Amino acid sequence: MHKVPRILLTFAILLMTGSAFAQANRYVVGILPVDDESAETLTETLPTGLTMLLYNHIREMPNMEPRKSHVDAMLISRLLPTLKVNDRRRRLVFAIEIMDVKTGNVSARLVDDTVEIQTSDLAMTVANGYISADERASLVASFFKNSADFEKMRIGTASLKLVDWTKSQLQSGLPALGASPSGTAADAKTPPCPMTFRIRFMTKHSIAKGYVLLANDTDQSTAINDGIASFAVPGGPLVIRAQIPDPPYGIPLSKLYQASTLHTCSSQPQSLTMEIGAAGEALLRWE
Repeated sequence: MHKVPRILLTFAILLMTGSAFAQANRYVVGILPVDDESAETLTETLPTGLTMLLYNHIREMPNMEPRKSHVDAMLISRLLPTLKVNDRRRRLVFAIEIMDVKTGNVSARLVDDTVEIQTSDLAMTVANGYISADERASLVASFFKNSADFEKMRIGTASLKLVDWTKSQLQSGLPALGASPSGTAADAKTPPCPMTFRIRFMTKHSIAKGYVLLANDTDQSTAINDGIASFAVPGGPLVIRAQIPDPPYGIPLSKLYQASTLHTCSSQPQSLTMEIGAAGEALLRWE
């Protein structure tokens, strides 16, 4: 067990994905996007699908709740270089660490290198990420469409094994780390209510006019008019995924942005903005 600098803690919370209503006696867990440290083209698109699986399946655990802020612990996960079994098969290497936010203590690195996958299946995820020159078709036709589609692929089945392993490590690791659950009673979901969404480039003082937008696995790209998307979603957890085909010059963008927040219905439509900074980092902010 060791401590991490407070600067890392602050940075990590800003990048966490996942938000859900709390339930009593639940650990509130911040889920960092899976970091790809493999430096391999074959795993280039895998972290996106794996991050969504972690979010969805941890949310289903009876004593866990993924959220982006006010968390008890953080899950830090990394894909390491794959291990070659033979010319046709590789083993995925997945490492996690669990941080107690209150103390800054971090568990020892835990590694699972038991999941085998066909090399051709890894290559297929790369091909699906670039299936079309048209950005909207590329995203919606690929496994990024929703996590259910990803789970149906062989690479998704392999990823589920990593998720199950991670869940078991959380169950035993959080009490061992001394983290205390702080989840509260759940709120009921509301019927769909209207909201708007935009993507703002902070250093350019402009907004994206065209992009691909998925909100809770529903394609809302056709709802975009002059850069502003207007649609209705129920109150509760809201997962946003966006792909921006034509960013302003000089801003390095991720191929796909994933983030989540909590949508609260009110008498007036809520407005959500994804703010993208000079380094391509993104934050969600309600206005």
